[in-house]
Amino acid sequence: MESLDAGRFNLVIASREDARRRPGHLLFREALVWVASEDFNSSGCCSVPLVLLPPPCQFRREAIAALERSGRTWTLVYAGNSVPSIQAAVVAGLGVSVLGIHSTAIGMRILQPEEGFPALNGMEIMLYGEEKFEGSIAKALFPVHETVLSRMWERASRPPMRWPQSKLP
Repeated sequence: MESLDAGRFNLVIASREDARRRPGHLLFREALVWVASEDFNSSGCCSVPLVLLPPPCQFRREAIAALERSGRTWTLVYAGNSVPSIQAAVVAGLGVSVLGIHSTAIGMRILQPEEGFPALNGMEIMLYGEEKFEGSIAKALFPVHETVLSRMWERASRPPMRWPQSKLP
């Protein structure tokens, strides 16, 4: 946001929380989910092994706040530098993380409240800086944005594609 304010960027796409409530154009809302490897067993797990991005990260803040609200203890077992590094660590079984639902991957499962993982707030993804252009960029982006989002929602409503072992490409 500092680069937007300094004039180095014309537009920024960021979460509403990262922008500290400044005005912007809502692009979409993303559900946040607890994820673990497919074979993760949460029973007998005293301290939740967390796989997170470093601060500042909204996923990290949300995970820790939700666990603390519910009285669960946690241990940071891995800090990655990108969403793909977190996905890889989760699939490898290093621990549990919070991701946007569209960032879940094959080899992961979504953990449920009945497994002891508290509800999470969602996040809003916003377009900032657009007011300089009097709405013209949002109007130009909307048809593309609508198409991309409809494909994302369609993908999220069905399970990830899995190739049978005998027919891997």
